[in-house]
Amino acid sequence: MAADLRVGGDGRRLARLKLAAGLLGVGLDLLVQRDARRRTRLMMAITAAAVSLSVAFGGLALAAIDARRLAQRQAAESEDLVAFMLGDLRGKLEPVGRLDVLDGVGRKVLDHYARIDDDRLDDPALAQQAKALTLLGSIRVKRADLPGAEQAFASAAATSARLVARAPHDGTRLFDHAQNVYWLAFVQWKLDHVAAAERGFAEYARLADMLVQIDPKRAD
Repeated sequence: MAADLRVGGDGRRLARLKLAAGLLGVGLDLLVQRDARRRTRLMMAITAAAVSLSVAFGGLALAAIDARRLAQRQAAESEDLVAFMLGDLRGKLEPVGRLDVLDGVGRKVLDHYARIDDDRLDDPALAQQAKALTLLGSIRVKRADLPGAEQAFASAAATSARLVARAPHDGTRLFDHAQNVYWLAFVQWKLDHVAAAERGFAEYARLADMLVQIDPKRAD
């Protein structure tokens, strides 16, 4: 059979087949045909596995896209509900003095955002969170819970400060933040935290000057 292992000769595969044919006493053509069929079956199996994996990964990708769309829709619905609670519902409850219900509304909103990682909160969500904290602070002022109001307004000011840092020339964000700074200083003054109140009122004055520079025609 004269098997030649060199690259320029038979090469490893054909040389092995020649040796096997000589040892087994069968024709070389038969072994070559068997080897070709085996290689074909192997390639078919590999191709089938690759196709199966492609189909599986495609299905997973579609499921992930559907799950993402569902999560986005649920998030949008949640934000709409929060906006209603802090807007229309608050406007209806505040005039009739339902402080208990308003307090519950604020807490529900904060519980909602507490379940979301801070780094996943976008700007609208942070704004709603700040509004909920401001709402809690105003309710606690009306209930004469000044320490609780100080805590709520401090958290609200910290949250609105993050929004201002992201868009320092946005007058609406600056205005909302200034309100939180003012009410925090006001509560601190009522608590006889004079030094903290003085710093807060000075910061409020600085923010007011910035607002005038941004849009001097807005009286609020």
